[in-house]
Amino acid sequence: MLGTGRVNAFRMLSEENVILPQVLKLDLISSVSLDANGNQINEPGEEVILNLEFFNFDLFSGDDDVTVTLTTQDPDITILAGTGMVNIPPDGFFGLDEPFQILVNSGASCHFAELTIHFESDLPIVAGQDIPLEVLVAPSGTFVYEGTNGDDYSGTYIAGVLDQLGYQYLYSNSFPYLGGFETVFLSFGNFESGSIYLNDAMANNISGYLEVGGNLYLEGGDVLGFDQAANTQLLNLFGLASATDGSTNPINSLTGQFASLTNGMHFIGNSQASNSWIDKYQPGPDATAAFNESNYGTVGVEHVAPDGRKTFCFSYSLADLADGETPNTREELLNRILNFFDIYTGVPERENSAAMRCKIYPNPMTTEATFQYYLTEDNHTIIEIFNATGQQIMQPLNSRQIEGEHTLHIDAGGFQAGIYFYTIRSGDQLLNGKMIVLN
Repeated sequence: MLGTGRVNAFRMLSEENVILPQVLKLDLISSVSLDANGNQINEPGEEVILNLEFFNFDLFSGDDDVTVTLTTQDPDITILAGTGMVNIPPDGFFGLDEPFQILVNSGASCHFAELTIHFESDLPIVAGQDIPLEVLVAPSGTFVYEGTNGDDYSGTYIAGVLDQLGYQYLYSNSFPYLGGFETVFLSFGNFESGSIYLNDAMANNISGYLEVGGNLYLEGGDVLGFDQAANTQLLNLFGLASATDGSTNPINSLTGQFASLTNGMHFIGNSQASNSWIDKYQPGPDATAAFNESNYGTVGVEHVAPDGRKTFCFSYSLADLADGETPNTREELLNRILNFFDIYTGVPERENSAAMRCKIYPNPMTTEATFQYYLTEDNHTIIEIFNATGQQIMQPLNSRQIEGEHTLHIDAGGFQAGIYFYTIRSGDQLLNGKMIVLN
């Protein structure tokens, strides 16, 4: 049997003067807000022009002099010009002859205003007669964004913690212009479990936001090492010298670095649906490696710019980290990031693991040094040494040891002069420290 689509093919071949159905199938393609002062922020008391572009998906039907109206129930929006006429072509783009105009009322608070675009035509409108439109007004405070295409996002978790702490924020699955917000959290997911591609328009939006001093948390397996790996401007704004596309790597031993807000933290697993193509970061000279995944590389970097803005980028989903004992929990990590962004300053002081301790001599050193350390119980123990960018350069110990005092000699003759960091992990205990190598 021949097809039964828009026009039955059998009828087209066997009948004469077949009349095609005359309908419209409409959708909103783009919306651009032009605010009065031109800073792209729809501020209270400001008039805003809405430039809208539509498309008619019907291949054969169009209509002229179609009436279009804009309505809203939002008390913070006054419609100044909300009626217009359009000519709708078949299978083509179209816009309003005169754009809609709204006023953001003076007492407006931060939210997405919901409006409706309504079409009236002599032809049946089988799709898009009423099209919803969201307009961000009075942006301020904290914004939380996550995608909806799949798993491995953290936005809902971050919003839940902010709720518990009693902080106001705006959450959305739409990616708006970021200007006006003090702090932004962006979660893009992982490629194989369904992620949001960080395109150039989004990247320019983020760059513009950071250039005027905003604070921003960014997570995703591909966003900087693949989607925007060649975008030097964006990478530099996160304090990165480079970012590269990695490989499949579920968390095995994710260690917070000594000089970072993650100092003393250690995660030994995660529950992401996918851990593919996990980005690796190379911090620049003014950034700090925050997380290093053992035998993989740096996957978290924090950065404080000279103008005071702060960023934190992370290749994994914070919400899918496997909680351990305090301080190795998702909530503790988020609290520290919030504190870093000056949102939440009530994080208590934390101490390193119990009574495990270590002394290095000499320190500073030249060609060799001795670790003298004490373990509180029999356990498998790992000692690792990292350079200032978070790259592991030595693992002088990886074996089971008994409780008590131990001595370990290392050869630093091949080290370049500079600052290095060490971690000692014994069971659930973690100790960090600093070493200095001289020429």
